[in-house]
Order: sequence, then C-alpha cells, then structure tokens
Amino acid sequence: MAAKIGAAPSPASANDVLARLGAEFDGAPGVDLEFSLRLRPGRVEAGDRFGAWLDGGGPDAFAPVARALARLGAPAAVVDAQRRDALPVRQGIAVAFDGGGPEFRLYLHGREPATLADRYVAWRWRPGGEPRRLRYAFHFLPETPSGVRPLDLVDARLRAGFARLLDDERLRQGSGFWLREGADGSIEQVDLALPWCPVAGTLPGLVALAEALGLPAEASHLWRGVPVRHVAARVGPGEPAVTLYASAPVDGAWPADVGELRDRVRRGARAFGRRVARLYRSLPPARRARDSGGFYDGAVSTWAAVLGPGLHYHAGLFEPTESEPDDAAMDAALRRAVTQLYPFIPAGGRIYDVGCGWGGPLAMWIRDLRCRALGLTNSRSQFRHVAGLGLPVRWGDAEATLPPGHFDCIVLLE
Repeated sequence: MAAKIGAAPSPASANDVLARLGAEFDGAPGVDLEFSLRLRPGRVEAGDRFGAWLDGGGPDAFAPVARALARLGAPAAVVDAQRRDALPVRQGIAVAFDGGGPEFRLYLHGREPATLADRYVAWRWRPGGEPRRLRYAFHFLPETPSGVRPLDLVDARLRAGFARLLDDERLRQGSGFWLREGADGSIEQVDLALPWCPVAGTLPGLVALAEALGLPAEASHLWRGVPVRHVAARVGPGEPAVTLYASAPVDGAWPADVGELRDRVRRGARAFGRRVARLYRSLPPARRARDSGGFYDGAVSTWAAVLGPGLHYHAGLFEPTESEPDDAAMDAALRRAVTQLYPFIPAGGRIYDVGCGWGGPLAMWIRDLRCRALGLTNSRSQFRHVAGLGLPVRWGDAEATLPPGHFDCIVLLE
C-alpha cells in the first residue's frame, strides 16, 4: 500500500532519516550527498546536518524524491509543491537535528517557463508543524541588479573575513553568491559558492572568520579539513553564525550511517577539488578589466530611440529590395542579423552571449530556440535592464571573468 501523506512516523534518529532516504535514492542516477557544520561564537556545531540531491533526466527522474517525502511524513503542502514543480532540474531533501528535534528541508530547482531562467524554492518543516516557504536567488559577483553586495549583508564581526573570501580570484572570475529570502522577502542568509571545493583551513578568509568567532583551537579539527562548497552567513540581528557545506556524488553503496556519509563526502569533494584545481592551473591569467561599460549608461528610453524597440545593438542585414528602409524594415534587418545565426546555434542548448547588450538577441534565442542562455555585459545599466526583463545575465568583463560552467555555444555578435 502506498504511504499516506503525513502518516509515516517521525524518524527517531539521523541514521533513521538516512536509511529512509537511501531506500529511495540508492541506485538512482545523479545523486549527490551533502553535510554541513555551523560555526558560532566560541563553538563548532558538527552535529547531524546532511542531505541528498537528485538530478533530473527523464519524466520519472524525481519519483524517488516524492516517495522519500512520503517516508518522512512530509506535510501535504510540501508534497504538492514537489509534485507541481515546473520544469524541474534538481531536487534535494535535507535534515538538521538540533535541540528542537529534526527540521526537514525540500529544495526545488526548476526553470521559469518563459525565460528558462533558474528558479530556486525551498520548504522547511518540523514533524507536526506548519511548513515555511523560502526563496533562493543566485547572483554573480559583484552585486545583484539592485546593487546589493555580500558585504552589505554580513554581520560587522564577520566582514573582514568575508572580504578576504571575496578577494579570491577564482570566486570573482566564475562564481557568485546566493541570497535566501523568507516569505516576507527579507534576506535571511548570504552564501558564497566555491565550485573548486577548497579545504577550509587553506582559505585565509575562513581562518579569519574562525578567529573573529573565537573558535577554540581544540575544535579546529572539526572544520579545517572540510572541503567547502558553500560558505553561508546568517543575516540579521542576533548571534552571528557561519555554515560550511560539503558535497560530492555518491560513490558505491548507500552509506550505512551519517559518519560514513561525512567521510565519503570529504573524500569525494577533495578528489573533485584536485581535478578542478588542475583545470584552473591550465587557464591563462585573467586580464585587468577595462572600464568601458560606462559608455552604455544613460536612460534606456534614449537608447530605444536610437536602436529601436528591440534594443538590438548591432548592424542589420537588409534584403536587396530594401534600398530605402523605413523603421519597420530596419527592425526586420536587425532581427535578421540574429536569425541568420540560428542554423549554427544548437536549439535547446546552453548559450553564453558575450556582450549581450540590452538583451535583444538573448531574448530571441531563448524564445525561438528554447536555449538556456546567459548574457554577459560590462555595462551596469545594461545588466540592470536585462535582469529587469527576467533574463539571465551577469555584469562583468569577458577578459576578467570565466564562463560559469559548460556551454554548447558562445556567441559574440559583433
């Protein structure tokens, strides 16, 4: 008989939760395991905090997540949110045991149907309690479209350490930060993403954070050897807290207990970090960014008067009969310069639009070719405009940044 929503007994221990997750996740393709520990003033909380993530890949790819929620007795609202998640990409279930018992989390990574932009939602609940909905948003460094930077948010006691973390060239070149928002829109957490999984003790910024928090020397073995994928800081009044996350793909059978999970994640993350480090060493050094983005500043209405309503910042391709083009012919010629490239752009692929301008071509291959695209512009005004359209975009110089991940095609239109 299928498990009834909310009817499963509450897990008695962290290993019980791990076994329930393993009953559904074990053997599924694309599973990552994760654990975290929390640094607070004078102490390290290295208790039972872990989770499992599953990648998509087919119509039933996330059925294990639905079954695991039933095994955990998840509230109906959480089960319904997982079932209704549009264009799902990745989903995860995590738990944190503290003095109040287990708190569960469901993470949903999907895509917006219109723009294919990433969408991140999470739910948190305790057995028998009401679930709480959260929203996550990722931003490339240095700032959000509204101008918020990580150092604007962290506790003053942690600012010097976070400044040193943000000074890492690899972080500035190819990564960024997450913001977690509560149901009322207030920011609850800022999270730096470190895709090369550095060992915590090798990061001067983390060492500085440990000193700022007054962590005792005898606790250093708990955190210094962790290969860190994320460094998160609590935002808001109260005691400062920093959370370190480590993750790695499942290698072999499902772990028998949480201790084994942590050991295997450490080994897998260190191995991954060594491979990424070799890749970084093979790359040429970044050039100093040129301050040329200011040329494009100014009111968008002014640029629209020059470029037309589509804001295509490139030359057009005219038909031979269009010897005296009017505005409509000009708009068609500007679009034609983009559509002429369609045979060379993989439909449904991942596209990096270097010098995306005001987003005209970017919007076209998202809409017409259903590409998962990311624009890059060195203009702050263009960055804010394109982001305001809901299109994926980052602010940076192509010579001082790295493409964030794998792309099927990179476009440099003029």
